[in-house]
Amino acid sequence: MAITLRPTDEEQKLVDYAKDVTRQSTATKAMFDIVRDHQKVTAELQRYKKLEHEASSRARKAESTINQFQSSLTNLLNH
Repeated sequence: MAITLRPTDEEQKLVDYAKDVTRQSTATKAMFDIVRDHQKVTAELQRYKKLEHEASSRARKAESTINQFQSSLTNLLNH
């Protein structure tokens, strides 16, 4: 037994947009495509956040090493 929902005009515009973007013929197929894509995008975003965090950490370590080197070089040149 199917239940039919009557969307408002605004909701219908969103449904039509979703069908157009996903190139699907039904709202249900469009919804499933959107959910699948959302899961992929969320996983990819998490991966990029992790990579950004690792890169930031490496950059901070490199900056610290450079600062230590500069300090040591300054001490050597002053003595």
